[in-house]
Amino acid sequence: MAEPRPDGRDGGVADPDGDTELTEGDDPDAGDGSGGGGGPDGSDADPDPLLVWALSTFHVATLVALPVWLAHAVAPAAVGGLLDSLGTLPGVGVYLTIWAATWWSNRAWLREADLADGRGAVAAGAKWGAPTGVAALLAVLAVLAIQGLGVFVAVVAAIGIVVAILVGAVVGGLFAGLDVALYRISGALVPE
Repeated sequence: MAEPRPDGRDGGVADPDGDTELTEGDDPDAGDGSGGGGGPDGSDADPDPLLVWALSTFHVATLVALPVWLAHAVAPAAVGGLLDSLGTLPGVGVYLTIWAATWWSNRAWLREADLADGRGAVAAGAKWGAPTGVAALLAVLAVLAIQGLGVFVAVVAAIGIVVAILVGAVVGGLFAGLDVALYRISGALVPE
């Protein structure tokens, strides 16, 4: 058993086995804090960096590849001309900007949400998807401004910010729902 402290408080509590002494604040059932990040419990722990990277990459690749694929299926000549006029360097810049914004928002989302709580995760996904929608719009508008479409960019920016917030929130919520579903499926497939 621990020696009493001079201030009258007990310095520790003996472990039931008698092997070690636990001091105030020790929790024998607590992990090392590396269990996948923060969550709704208010902790400020960063989520698993690999999870953030994987989800960000999956989300952006889907957001870029799916519309291009669908548009190419409908009007291949128009998509080819649009991508040709965009150029490689601006296209990579837009992609990396959207990826960085998605990484940032996914990191914030995973700090706040728990993938096991479907409804809470979807609500938080919508909340953090909104700034990503704005960042995506601004990245595209920056490329258009560089290509000399300043007046068009100003008009689109004035109206587009509100639309980008709404679209970002909807897409963020949808991706959060998809992520929760995939999380549950993976939990069912992998035995504990």
